[in-house]
Amino acid sequence: MELQKIPIFRMYRLITNEKDRDDFVAEGVNNLLTSHQNEAGTLAMYATHADKSGTINYIFEMYQDQAHYQIHAESPQFKHFAKVAQKIVTGRDVTELQPESLLSGNKGFSVSGENPYLARLVEFSTDSANKSKIKTELSKLNSQITSYKATIKDQPNQFVLFDIYKNQNDLNESLDQLKKILIGVSDLEIKTLKVDTMVSQKNINLN
Repeated sequence: MELQKIPIFRMYRLITNEKDRDDFVAEGVNNLLTSHQNEAGTLAMYATHADKSGTINYIFEMYQDQAHYQIHAESPQFKHFAKVAQKIVTGRDVTELQPESLLSGNKGFSVSGENPYLARLVEFSTDSANKSKIKTELSKLNSQITSYKATIKDQPNQFVLFDIYKNQNDLNESLDQLKKILIGVSDLEIKTLKVDTMVSQKNINLN
């Protein structure tokens, strides 16, 4: 799907208790898989966690536009997820993202349960003078599965990169090159996330 306009793109950081892990994952699976099946305007959703116990969760969601987001927000599966999350989520941050470049493979996908996939989340700041050069160099590191580059909305020099890899080896291969590109940036944070569930329409492409 060659995108004709900038989609809605958000990053959520949700904190849960370890005892609620199974319920949280199960609700996420139902929400993501059902939304992917029923909502063409729900372009992509990723549920991941950053820690061994699965209490620090990063969720990425992308919608074609506000109208399609409202379709999702009114759906039975999302309302059920929100009801459960209200009880078990103990911390919540939402970051509105401004896509700079979006790329996924030519096939859509739907992945849940045990899987080998890993995500890399990179956050950093740069100045306006170096922004164009960094974007050009980063374009050479596109993942074969998903490669999203965005800035924080209304903060054009605050970058968020999100890439999916098939395994640890694939992720590690690009890490040294990434670090070389990002020498001199500020507030650099690199996290490896384990994928719990992920869905995407095919050919998500924005340059």
